[in-house]
Order: sequence, then structure tokens, then C-alpha cells
Amino acid sequence: RLEADAAAGLDVRLLQVGHTQARGAAKADALLAAYARARHSGAREEALAPDVNCSQFPMFCSPLVDCGSRPVTEAERSALDARVATADGHVNLRSWCLAYPAYSRSLQQCVIDDDKLGYARDTYATQVQAKLDAADAVYCFVAGHCNNTRIALNTTRLEMEDACDARYGRERWTS
Repeated sequence: RLEADAAAGLDVRLLQVGHTQARGAAKADALLAAYARARHSGAREEALAPDVNCSQFPMFCSPLVDCGSRPVTEAERSALDARVATADGHVNLRSWCLAYPAYSRSLQQCVIDDDKLGYARDTYATQVQAKLDAADAVYCFVAGHCNNTRIALNTTRLEMEDACDARYGRERWTS
């Protein structure tokens, strides 16, 4: 039911903003890159916080991301600017350290608790409140996420990596 409601709402928002089709791969890639830069730039400013407070934000000290005992160095920050994968070609969860502390709830729900539905509901409510739901709908559509049936609530990280390989090519996101 939630997925059907979200899909119906998304279709309406897409029509409202006038984006009913992607205008070619080059434009889609440019929009995706701009969207990623915009999101990352806000997170990067937050990453300049001196130390991770593991008492107040324990999710950032989880072994999955380990931002507390292994703070992100300038070299690692530069590497994360260039690629989002680990040296062995998997998703680099330490990229969440750059979002400290702004995305603590997102990290907790999506990564630590693996509560994708809770994360999706909260993110949607936050985006509606901030009047950013139409922009996210456009991003979703242009990126090809809206009609992607490979991704579901039970999709694993390895399956997500395979989906990124299929969409972007392995080299593009791992190197």
C-alpha cells in the first residue's frame, strides 16, 4: 500500500514539475552529478566538526562506519571526493562520516538498523515539510529509480552494488 501511494504521489509531482521524460543520458548524468554535489557539499561542511561524540551520536561509532575511533583524515576525505567505493570495490560506508552529525537519524535507520521502510517514510516526511519532495521526485525519475524494480526493501548491499554496476558501470563508481 505504501509503495502504491508513493508511486501515485510521485506521478502527480512529476507532472506538476513538468518532467515526464528524461532528456537523454548526458543531461541525466549532468543532473545526477549536480544533485550529488549539492547533497555532498552540505554534508562536507558538517564533516569539519572536530570530533565524533559517541555518547550523543553512537551510530557514527558503529563498527560499520567507525567514525569515532578512526576519524576521517584529509587524505580519506579527498579519496571519498573521487570515489565512493572501498579499495576492494564495495560501497564505502565510511562516507557517512562526512555527514556527521547532520544525518544521524538516516545513518541509524538505513544502515545500522537496516530499517529501509522507516528511513523512507521519515525522509519523505522531511522532504515534504521542507518542500523538496518535487525536486527529489525529479531526481528519482531522471536517475531511473522510479521504475527500477530490482530495488526493494529486502535488497542487500551486494545487490545494490550490482544495480549500480548495471546502471553506471562498475568502473564509474568504484574508481
